[in-house]
Amino acid sequence: MERARLRRHPSEKLFGVQIATNQIQEGVNAGRMAADAGADFLDLNCGCPIHETWKRGLGAALLKKPAGPYTPPLFQLNISTLCGMASVCQYQKQLG
Repeated sequence: MERARLRRHPSEKLFGVQIATNQIQEGVNAGRMAADAGADFLDLNCGCPIHETWKRGLGAALLKKPAGPYTPPLFQLNISTLCGMASVCQYQKQLG
């Protein structure tokens, strides 16, 4: 995670950090870094359809995971619980 992107401007009342990962521990570590930087919430990207993201197993590729701890709802719950931060999760599936 780029620490330069973890800066909160004094005018921001609410500050969140978006991450894209397919590993729970990596998400937990990023969440803890975000919390240490003053973030209010973590935004987990589980829906980006961009090919470069998808082919690395990130974003929308998580929607194709079989049932288990890496399905987006459980993935979000695991990361949020383990890093102690509130989180939101983006879901975006292309039609067609």
